[in-house]
Parts: sequence; structure tokens; C-alpha cells
Amino acid sequence: MSNNNRPKRLIIIGAGLSGLYAAYLLQNHFEIVILEARDRIGGRILGTPDGGDLGPTWVWSHHKATLALSRELGLTLFPQFTNGDALYDGVSGIERFKAPPSAPSARFNGGISSLTDALYRKLHAVTFHFNTPVEKILDSGGEIIVQSSQNSFHAEIVISTLPPRLVANLSFTPSLSPLILSQLNRTPTWMGNSAKALITYEHAFWKEDGLSGFAISHHGVLAEIHDASQPDNPALFGFFHTHRSVKDSENAIIDQLTGLFGPKAAHPLRIDLKDWKKDPYSSCVLDQKGLSEHPHYGLNIHAFDEKFHCIGTETSFIEGGYLEGALQSASKLAQQLLR
Repeated sequence: MSNNNRPKRLIIIGAGLSGLYAAYLLQNHFEIVILEARDRIGGRILGTPDGGDLGPTWVWSHHKATLALSRELGLTLFPQFTNGDALYDGVSGIERFKAPPSAPSARFNGGISSLTDALYRKLHAVTFHFNTPVEKILDSGGEIIVQSSQNSFHAEIVISTLPPRLVANLSFTPSLSPLILSQLNRTPTWMGNSAKALITYEHAFWKEDGLSGFAISHHGVLAEIHDASQPDNPALFGFFHTHRSVKDSENAIIDQLTGLFGPKAAHPLRIDLKDWKKDPYSSCVLDQKGLSEHPHYGLNIHAFDEKFHCIGTETSFIEGGYLEGALQSASKLAQQLLR
């Protein structure tokens, strides 16, 4: 507490999962303002009106923090559908096969955005400023000044939840050390080169045909396809090949799915698309190359005499890149600040 018994002011940059969870854990101890560049909460969690996911999709049984928070918020999950055969579209044509078992995964009823929506509803004493992309961060000695193009915000503590490479693109006064900037720029943005399509149907015809919905394709625009059905909304989703354009791809998607699953796939109710590599608040030039494997995440970034902190899934040493990593990073810093 400060001398006048006022709670310390805390600015959180970003209203994604880690930012919302940090605010949830700290709202009774700080005066919190969240600055969000978009016009919505969620960050890289992006849902469709019928509960689909255009960002993260799955939760696994070892993601203890995610599952515990889900129970705390009264949310429910259901197993990812994997019953039936898979398809492989390679040089020899389309082959039907039994996929080897993988670690069981689950999905949120209503999509993962139900998690961020539930957190948002719990933030009764937090002020939000949407459409407020941060440009500059200054250490004035006694407090930190965070500037957008329109406004300045003052606080004793600032938490950034931006992907590390986007943090490196901000203007800092005084400048961050070369070591910190190098660490930030070397850390790939999870989903920074991803693009995703969600295709909703009236009926889950692939299940009727004994297929799981899982397919790997070396042809067409989608590289990897899975069942994406909510309990009352049959759907498939696919990750785009990194070299394929998302723009005007609907007809190509329908042609590809029809070739894989038959004529019943030719008439979707809707197609939702998201190209994360074109999203300036989720990706930058350094992310355009894409990833060949899951990065080894984990950063411990502080600056300005520990008045500025970085959290987010890429900073987590535990399950970095997943929802679990976002929650673990927020929890670790919240515990530190409360001490």
C-alpha cells in the first residue's frame, strides 16, 4: 500500500488469457487498468458465434491449472472425438487408415472463449480500455508511463502479456538492455504463422461414414484436419499449409473437403477463417517463417527495477505455447507481486 493507503496502480497490457487471469488473481490488491489493442477480449483465443475455436482448441489431462480454473468457473469440457478411421492424402491418392492412439484431449463446451468470457465476468473492479494499442513505455522514476497514440496511463507496476517479439517492437525509455531485446526477439510467437478454417455443417456425415474427421493432406489448402464439433454444432477445422493463402480460399476448402470426405462435404452452413500471421497484435515479420517444431519456451523478463514484467504463454517454463502456459505465467507473477 502507498502512503495514502491507496492500492498500487497496475497496468496490464493485453486482455488475453494471461492478462485476464492475472487481473482475476490481483484485482483485490491493486487498482487495475487493462489496455487492449483489439475491440474484444481473448487475444489469440477467438471463438465463433456457435462455439467454434479459431485459436487454441485442446486441453490435456496434465494441464492441471487449466482444468482447476475451469472447475472454479463452472465450465465443462468434453473429449475430442477420435472414433473411426483417418484419411491420408499423399502421392498415392487418398488412403483410409486407423490412426494410432494419441494422448486424450478435451475441448470446452461453448469453445475456449467461454473461459475468457467467464474470467471477464469476474473482473468487477478492473477498468478496460479497448482499441488502445500501446506504443511507448517510459520509466519516470517513481512510476511507469504507458502511452498509446491517444492517451497516457500511469502506474507503479506494468505487466505486458504481448508476445515477446511484439514487446521488443515497443519504444522503451530508457531502452531495454541488448540482452533482454535479444531474448525477446529469439522467442517465436506461438500461432504467429498459423491460419485456421472452421467449417460448420448441418450433419456430422464423416461420423456416419465411420471417419473420425482427422485427415492429413499434402494437397489443397488445408494440411491437417480434425473434428471440431460442439455437442449441437457439427464442424471440421483445418490448419492451412504455411505457404497457402487464406484470402478467397472458401471454394478451395470446399473442393478439398469434398475430395476427402465425399459430396456431403460440398454444402457447409458456414466457413470461418482466421489468418494469425496477418494479425499485427499476434505476429510480426520474424514469425513469418513458421515453426518446424514446438519451441523450448521460458523467459524471465523484468525491467525498470522490477516495475515492468512480461508474462504470457511464451514466457512460461511450464507448458509454454499452451493455455496452461498462459495461466502458469500469470499465476507465478501474481504470487510474486502479492509477496
